Amino acid sequence: MAEGLAILKGLQWCATNLLHNVIIETDSMIMADMIKGKNVMMWQMQDIVMQITKIMKEGNFQINHCFREANSVADALANIGVTEKHEAFFTSACCLPRQVKVALKNDQDGLPNIRIRVRKGHFTFLT
Repeated sequence: MAEGLAILKGLQWCATNLLHNVIIETDSMIMADMIKGKNVMMWQMQDIVMQITKIMKEGNFQINHCFREANSVADALANIGVTEKHEAFFTSACCLPRQVKVALKNDQDGLPNIRIRVRKGHFTFLT
């Protein structure tokens, strides 16, 4: 549900600021498919998805699925969104929090996003 709300908020901001040629990337394939009409819509998401599709019809909006490893900047922003108690919109890279700037710089430099997952006594490295 958080992914859908984030997409909706972002689209509302784009529409308010007259940005109508936008590509949305999400690491939630289910969410992308629901918006595209390729997946059965969960009833909890029905209102949000309907609002998203209405805004998308008013401009040249496109939604694509990308793997989490390719979405490290958005993941860093989402982590901040979970911990902060207020809304924030960043329109410039210089205003981003430090951990997001690091993810952005790594992405710009083409460095891989490496996640380390601990599973019952052994490590798994994902790139």
